[in-house]
Amino acid sequence: MYCQNCGTQVAEDTLFCPVCGTQVAESAPIDRQNPDPQAPYNYMSPQNQAAESAATTSMVCGIVGFFIAGVVLGIIAIIQSRKAQKLGYVGGKATAGLVLGIIDIIKGGFVTVIVVLFLILAFSKVSTPYWG
Repeated sequence: MYCQNCGTQVAEDTLFCPVCGTQVAESAPIDRQNPDPQAPYNYMSPQNQAAESAATTSMVCGIVGFFIAGVVLGIIAIIQSRKAQKLGYVGGKATAGLVLGIIDIIKGGFVTVIVVLFLILAFSKVSTPYWG
């Protein structure tokens, strides 16, 4: 390849002529969002992927825990929400998972107390036959 300005022969991977300084090749644009040019456009670092996954898990556990196994899934939702926040996640999924997890634990505890009280009352009554 030759410089169009002064005619000096330059290597193929050279961007500027070493003699006159004229640009001899187009430089590839630098993508600041995607550090790996071979990666797909929607590239996420492994840390961002882990944070996104933890946030999604937190929110799903919080929603499902509202209907089934509230205390257990509420605890998982809170743990995953904290994990996402520690990894730098700034979206709303982690916050939603945290709030739903707290609600799940409170609701699950309340339901447990009601069921236990009902069982105590149901089995503590001594039924006596009516002798008329």
